[in-house]
Amino acid sequence: MGKDIGSKLGRGRKHIHIDLGEATISEHKRVVKEDLKKTGIGLEKEAEAKDTGTATRSTRPRIPRPPIIRSEPVSPSVKTEPQVIFPKVTLSGKQKAILYILYHLFREKNFKDALSRMNSVLEYEPEDILHNIIYLENQNLIKIDADKIVFTDKGEILARSIAVDNSIINKIKELKYKIPEASSIAIPQIIRKTLDKHIYQISPEILREELIVPTIPKIQLSTLILSTINKNITSIFISTSIYKDKNIVIPHIPRITYGKIATISMNKNIPPLNHEVEKKSLVKTIEKAKETVRVKKWRLPPSLLTMLFKPIKKYNVKGLISVKPDRPVIIVAIKSPDEEYIFTLLSILREIYRMKVGGLPLSRYVSAKRTKYIAEEEMMRQGLIKVIDDSTADFLEFFGISKIKDFDKINLDSLKDRLIELSVGGLSFLIFYIDENKKDQLLGYLLSIRDRIAPAKIIIVQPRKLNSELKRELARASWGFVDPSEPLLKDTLDKNFRLREEEFYNKLENIATKQEYAELVRESVEDEEGLESFESPLHYQLKVFVVYYLMKKLKIPEEDIETEAEVVKGVIPDIYVKSKRLAIEIETFYGTGLSPWRKLERTIEKYKKNNVTNEVWIIIPPLQTMLYLKDLIHKVKRLKEKGYGFIKLYTVNISKKKLIPIKEIPVKLSRLFSKQAQV
Repeated sequence: MGKDIGSKLGRGRKHIHIDLGEATISEHKRVVKEDLKKTGIGLEKEAEAKDTGTATRSTRPRIPRPPIIRSEPVSPSVKTEPQVIFPKVTLSGKQKAILYILYHLFREKNFKDALSRMNSVLEYEPEDILHNIIYLENQNLIKIDADKIVFTDKGEILARSIAVDNSIINKIKELKYKIPEASSIAIPQIIRKTLDKHIYQISPEILREELIVPTIPKIQLSTLILSTINKNITSIFISTSIYKDKNIVIPHIPRITYGKIATISMNKNIPPLNHEVEKKSLVKTIEKAKETVRVKKWRLPPSLLTMLFKPIKKYNVKGLISVKPDRPVIIVAIKSPDEEYIFTLLSILREIYRMKVGGLPLSRYVSAKRTKYIAEEEMMRQGLIKVIDDSTADFLEFFGISKIKDFDKINLDSLKDRLIELSVGGLSFLIFYIDENKKDQLLGYLLSIRDRIAPAKIIIVQPRKLNSELKRELARASWGFVDPSEPLLKDTLDKNFRLREEEFYNKLENIATKQEYAELVRESVEDEEGLESFESPLHYQLKVFVVYYLMKKLKIPEEDIETEAEVVKGVIPDIYVKSKRLAIEIETFYGTGLSPWRKLERTIEKYKKNNVTNEVWIIIPPLQTMLYLKDLIHKVKRLKEKGYGFIKLYTVNISKKKLIPIKEIPVKLSRLFSKQAQV
């Protein structure tokens, strides 16, 4: 009797495993049966029944074909070979794999649950999976309806045609149904008496949701003889229609006698399954992924210059960041009746000069109405930024003539001499700040003497029409996301830009003068801006800021931080965290000459060659980040593709006193540009 019961228990466990193994393909069988009805097999049966006189005769159906899309109805009496028309959709290998997995494992299932399971198995970034799911939804292959994954007809056809590596599916199946195992458990043999005739069924759905080891509840049993048998079993969950509780239900038996039960030894290495993802975190991740997709759809201007000013063919303002340190620049700045921007332009030119040459340039701002012949009288020289504001004077009066044709009659040798001096004097900026109706006249004159001023580069600057929100965010991003301490009286670009610049340097100086952090920072021995064995004030202040961030925000102890200390021969990072083997470099790009990329590449290269760090952070000031934004984003991407993901680029958020990855900056700006483009 005991042997019969034991063998039945063994067969029961076997059937349970078979049911669980086949649970995942039950949905596929259901779809196949439905497809038999859709492909016209029923029509063929009816035609055969008419020929034989037995319309109800059943025949064994053929192997089902994929769903057929017909352009015209087919007569039931005529058999036609179905042709499968696949949707014309271009998918990458990764997108095909995700579509296949969603169809065969998560159709009509919860979207969040599917996402968490796929993240645990697939070797893709979570945001990457979300991007591809959004793409599949945009292609009308799937829909997320009430948090459930619903396949369209187009999606079902395409999903059935895809073949992927079955090992991926097997991994997800294991994750879906994996149950903690008991290594060895001794169960007494039970002699069965008369039991109630209720039928108990195995519920795969419960197994997926409650992965726990069953415990023996309080029981009332009697008159049972027990003998120990050794069987390795897994958790079994039983449900019944007469009980609401879905745990093990043990029928009432009058009496039980049992011996000593062996101790359960569980496998402690089974990883916990996180089926529930925090709602806020998941929503934030999904929104971030959708935001990134929108960024890719809208082409953000590559530089702060083209965000603020219109790019004009042949005289593109973006050319300012590629000027040579030995070439002068003539700028035709067009006055706008709705915008004030000249001081914003001067701040940008100052930083460009410091990057190309080093040191601070001289500046002059003169009015043509006040000094008529200022252009002819004052010599131009390297390091000078001169603005000639003719917006309130008559253009012809500026040159001392009454008619445009008199250009050829007057003596412009003095002006030519000044422009020629400009062309041989190294980098300097001569800015004509004029009304738009004078632009063509001035350009015509400059082009007429182009052969005499050939080395000079001509740039036209004309402001974009930006809404208030976009002006504010561009100024914030350029100066560490600070806000002015006083309200803006005029919502102009100059007011937004200059007040935030002032606030940026005030906050940075306030942190740099805190003794507990400043005393840890040694001065750099590397030349910068042509200053022998000296660094710029900005470079030093940013070092103090980073030390503040490490200690205050990341809670790194003072004794773990070194500055300007040699890690290995020839490698001296600005800041080094010993316990984390983290090297931090500040790159202002000051005094780098023709291109800042050579300096950045030298910094990166020394850490590629010397395997002395786990991670390298390169900190770039906000304004430089905005001027070279697109190039820096591409640099981050290329480093990751080449296996140098440990080198990361950051800028500063002075307002929140922290470092932020440069790749995060375009997200909000792109949304604002896209929003303005739709107005």
